[in-house]
Amino acid sequence: EKKKEGEGRGGGGGGGAQPSDTVISALSVQANALKNEFSSSEVATTMWSMAVLNVRPDAVLAASLTERAVESLPLFSSEEMGMLIWALAVLDLRPNREVLESLKTASLVRMQKPDEVTQAMWALYDLSPRLLLGLAQMAEHRMSSLSPRLASSVLWSLAKLNFVPDAALVLKLSEHMAASADKLEAPELADVWWALAKLDIRPDDALLGVLLSRSTLLASSFSAAHLADAFCGLARIRRGGGGQ
Repeated sequence: EKKKEGEGRGGGGGGGAQPSDTVISALSVQANALKNEFSSSEVATTMWSMAVLNVRPDAVLAASLTERAVESLPLFSSEEMGMLIWALAVLDLRPNREVLESLKTASLVRMQKPDEVTQAMWALYDLSPRLLLGLAQMAEHRMSSLSPRLASSVLWSLAKLNFVPDAALVLKLSEHMAASADKLEAPELADVWWALAKLDIRPDDALLGVLLSRSTLLASSFSAAHLADAFCGLARIRRGGGGQ
């Protein structure tokens, strides 16, 4: 199944000595003692690291770190936001509704990199499908400010999660990308082709035309994975009738 690369700062390491439970436990005790002193960056890094180590903080520490995160949201970078949301999902921590709403609102506003948006949408869906619906609605309302790369990433994420709240969002994403398709590069084009195939959607003539022309222009820059995604999208469209 198709996957996006990257999980916050990256996956685990190789072989060799591994951190012992003793040192992790000792550091967790100290983190509890200093839980009110963490900066936004320190909260994000600590939560992300615990998720990578598969160490679930106790309820008091988890609540304190999450509370500190909400207090510091204006100071979070987009990377730190992605790290925090990913960690919450991986550790299966369920903050209260106010915290989740704050994270939802801040995530799309702050995040400017496609991989960060993809990661946040997956994590929010894992935490609560209703949050992803809210994020999708925010994307629809902020469509004009989304870059073509972000729009393609939102579409890819919806397809990856097999989550389409309504046809209007997909239509607006398509129209938005069609209007600025000259800014789409091979990876984004491949994402769009794959998403259309996954969701079994035939794009309107405007988007189909620019996807075809742009893909033809950039064909020599497609990797093998990009080619597979593009062919998949074309096959679905041809099978559904029509095509150019």
